[in-house]
Amino acid sequence: GTAATHFQSFIISSTTPYQTLTMNENKRDRICVIGACNVDLITYVDRFPKPGETIRGKSMKTGFGGKGANQAVQAAKLGSKVSMIGKLGKDSYGVDTIKNFEKYGVDTKHVFTVEDPEISSGLAPITVDTSSGQNSIVIIGGANERLSQEEIESCRSTIASSSWLVAQLELPQKSSLQAMRIAKEEKTKVILNPTPAVSDLPQGNTNSKRSSVLL
Repeated sequence: GTAATHFQSFIISSTTPYQTLTMNENKRDRICVIGACNVDLITYVDRFPKPGETIRGKSMKTGFGGKGANQAVQAAKLGSKVSMIGKLGKDSYGVDTIKNFEKYGVDTKHVFTVEDPEISSGLAPITVDTSSGQNSIVIIGGANERLSQEEIESCRSTIASSSWLVAQLELPQKSSLQAMRIAKEEKTKVILNPTPAVSDLPQGNTNSKRSSVLL
């Protein structure tokens, strides 16, 4: 079937009051997140350069991103026990990402590393026009796109011991789907955050008896 059909099988019933979806069970504080780990490379300029033009920037900074990585860190900040499933490159960005996870207590035993040194960690070069507030972003999936089926399967016990599996659409769809199938088999609830937008996924309908549960 289509990806839309597969994703629909993981939609959680909305007939249960939203309050009961908060973590109030024995495993209430155990969350497993599968998603992208990126480093943002942010450059600030007075204006965007024209094609072929070189201009001087005002400043530059780096930050940690990727929807999955962000969700994992935020859940850990709120006091949950969080495990991250992802993949990084053999580069300084990957080293720094692991350090950032560890800083907030996120379990990184399932954050894998690519063998090929030519494949970078996920990156997001961002240019910000300070005069208008507009920005332009280029996403480089890098190692995020190399998470294998075998690696995801090796995370089964961690998914099974979690109350929730959180997934998004930044990784290749087959990766998120495999993790969600494991969660379904292990009776772990799934939260799908359907971003970034993908054209062939079903649209949520908050008036229907079944709707997506989003972060």
